Amino acid sequence: AALGHGLVYASHGFRERTVYALDAKTGRSRWDVKLEDNGPSTVTLTRERIYACTESCTCAAITPRRGKKVWERNIGPNVAGAPTVVGKRVFAAHATEDRTTLLTAMDGKTGDVIWQRPIAQDLIGAPVHHEERLYLTDRHGVVSCFDLDGEVRWFVNPRASSAPWVAKGRLYLATDVAWRKGVPAVRCLEAATGRTVWSTDPEPSVRAEGGPDRYASHNAVVASLSGWAADPPRPVVVGRRCVIAGGPHLAVLDADSGELEVLRRLPGNHRFHSAPAVLGKRLLFATFRGLLLEIEPRTGTIAKALDLRCAVTSQPVVADGRVVVTSRGRVISLPWPTAKKGEAY
Repeated sequence: AALGHGLVYASHGFRERTVYALDAKTGRSRWDVKLEDNGPSTVTLTRERIYACTESCTCAAITPRRGKKVWERNIGPNVAGAPTVVGKRVFAAHATEDRTTLLTAMDGKTGDVIWQRPIAQDLIGAPVHHEERLYLTDRHGVVSCFDLDGEVRWFVNPRASSAPWVAKGRLYLATDVAWRKGVPAVRCLEAATGRTVWSTDPEPSVRAEGGPDRYASHNAVVASLSGWAADPPRPVVVGRRCVIAGGPHLAVLDADSGELEVLRRLPGNHRFHSAPAVLGKRLLFATFRGLLLEIEPRTGTIAKALDLRCAVTSQPVVADGRVVVTSRGRVISLPWPTAKKGEAY
């Protein structure tokens, strides 16, 4: 799901073609639009348009408040993720009929193709934009850097297993090397060159974290859809700390050196489900069993917790004092005061 313009934008998943806009406070339907193909992605928001890709085979532009489809372009037989919008351009990765994979840049107003460049594989997540460059992680673990005109600046293979997080001239990525207790390892690269700055020790010790005994009551709006999804662990940088959560564990690293500062375990059988949303200087995580956890990144301690008492199948999305998650076909929207200046990645 995505949140903006006072609306929650969601879809049914791979089996359906419809994008829905629901009132963020009431859950009432404001509009819906049927795309040409199945499997609408998470939408990408701008002030004038929202953009979504379908699993087979299009990218579409829609007006955000009325749900009018402006254009929809067939770009390939398999489009794996959401588009990235930079200024007046829309970028999407997709397969082709001859089984190659392309990164395509389109005009945001018309959908016309501006350029296409080959890439090795489907992407993990959407292309990440930072300072006039795009950073991509593909399914082979290769990380590459393109400028906005399609020129390849560099590529390396650190066996990455997440989309990159860009901060302070560096990329932070989870890799497919697991720590002894299941937390993904982290690798830090120079954004300008792709050179490795540091990578983590694969075998730290684990310390348990109890967390609060009581969970706050909530006033949530629930709307039913269908389907579910999961996101791979992804590091997030807040201040001088790099935080990554995988399975029941959360690790806090020094973002400059990669030195482990804190490693905590969730209470009970809870497991982190996805990357967090950023709430100023805190992070908002969701567990698969339905805990929303606002965590202080310096210490890894839980500042606030809320039990939704249902499975959560998406990353939290925060804006305008609200949090939105999905739960196996339902969209849940609830007030969260510290989310006023939050931003989900």
